[in-house]
Amino acid sequence: MNTQVLNFYPSKRAAAVSSVPERELKWDRMEVILKITERCNINCTYCYFFNLQNDDYKQHPAYMSADTIAATASFIAQAAKQGGVQEVQLDLHGGEPMMMKKARFEEMCSVFQEALAGIPKVRIVMQTNATLIDDEWISIFAKYDVGIGISLDGPKEYHDKFRVDHQGRGTYDSTIAGLRKLQAAIADKRLTYGGVGVICVVDPEQDARAIFSHFVHDLGLKTMHFLLPMIDHDNIKPGYKEKMTHYLCELFSAWTELGDPQVTIRYFRRMLALLLGGEKFPESYTKLMANNTAYTIASNGDIGPADDLRNTFPHLFWTGANVRDTTLEEFYRHPEISSHNEAALQRHETCDSCCWSQICDGGDFVGTEAFRYSRSNAFNNPSVYCDTLQALMTKMVEFSVGRGVSFDYIAHRLNQTA
Repeated sequence: MNTQVLNFYPSKRAAAVSSVPERELKWDRMEVILKITERCNINCTYCYFFNLQNDDYKQHPAYMSADTIAATASFIAQAAKQGGVQEVQLDLHGGEPMMMKKARFEEMCSVFQEALAGIPKVRIVMQTNATLIDDEWISIFAKYDVGIGISLDGPKEYHDKFRVDHQGRGTYDSTIAGLRKLQAAIADKRLTYGGVGVICVVDPEQDARAIFSHFVHDLGLKTMHFLLPMIDHDNIKPGYKEKMTHYLCELFSAWTELGDPQVTIRYFRRMLALLLGGEKFPESYTKLMANNTAYTIASNGDIGPADDLRNTFPHLFWTGANVRDTTLEEFYRHPEISSHNEAALQRHETCDSCCWSQICDGGDFVGTEAFRYSRSNAFNNPSVYCDTLQALMTKMVEFSVGRGVSFDYIAHRLNQTA
C-alpha cells in the first residue's frame, strides 16, 4: 500500500470550501490563550516568545494586573454570550504562569469563575515548566480545578539540550520534581483529575522511541502531545522533512506496539478516529473553524490571533484591539485579521485531489496555517509537513488494515464529506 494508490480516491473538500458564504461569527467552543505573565524563570533556547524573532513582551507588563484581569473576564463573557458559545477553555500561558503571585492568581481564577458562570462549560488549564510547583500551588489548583500541562522534552539529555535556565543549566531535575508533586497529589486525592499531561517539542534529531518509553515507563504518563516546531517554507532546512517523517512514524510504531488504550497521543488518537469512524468529518474546513475559535490576550489586554502565529505574522498582534475597548466581533472584522483569515482558508492545488485532505486540512490539523506560508506565495503552498503527514497517515491505514479494518471502508471514509 502506498500514498499513490490511496490518492486514487479524489477529495471533495476544495469545492465545499469555495462554496461557503461569509461566516457568521458564532461558535460552539472558544479557547482563550491568556498571557498572564510575560516573563519566565527559565530560558529555553527555542522559545518562540523570548528567543526567536518576537519581542512583544518588551512592550507589555510582566504580569497581568487586577484591572486587566477584570476587563479580560468581562470581554470573554461578552464574547461568549454574543457568539453563542457553550464551552470556554482558558489557557493560562506565559512566560511561566506561576511567576504570578499566588494571591493574584487565586483572585484571577475567582474573577473568571464568577464572570463566566453563565457558560455551560468552563475549563481552566495551565501550561507550565513545573519548576515552581509546591504544596500551596497544588491547593490552588485543587480549589479552582486548574488542569496542568507540563512542558517536557524527554529524558534528561534531551530535555536539557534546549530547556535551560538563565545560567544555561538544564531544568530536567526541577521539572520532574514538580511532575512528581502533581502525581503524588493525584494519588492521595488532593487533585481529582485523572492525570498530568505533557507537551514535548519535537526535535527530529532525537530518538522518538526513547522519548516515548521514558514518558510511559519511567514517568508513568498517560497523556502526551508532540508539538511540531513552528517553521514555514522560508526557514525549513534541507533534510528536515525526512527526519521528521522518520520521527513521527517511529513514534506511531512505539505507541501502537505498546497496545495500551489508556495512553493517548493527541494527534494520533484523533487521526485514527477520523479514519475509522470514531468522529464525523466536518463538511468543510470553514465549517470546522466556524464551530471553534482561538485567540490570545496579552498581559496588557491586547487581543491577537492564536499565539502560534506570533512569529510568522507579528503584525496581527498589533492591530490596537484591546479588551477594554473592542468586542471580539470587532477584532475579527478588523481588515488585517479578516483578510488573513480568509486567505488562510485557501489550499494549494495539490490538496484538491489528495485523499488525505479531509483529515489534515492542508496540514492545519497538526498545527497552523503558518506551516503553509512563504513570502513569495503567501498561503499558496502545501504544508511544510505535507510529505510527513502523508507517510504517517499511510502508516495508520496499514496498521488498521493489518488489524482487520476493510481498506474499502477506509477509502470510503476518506472520500466522504459527511
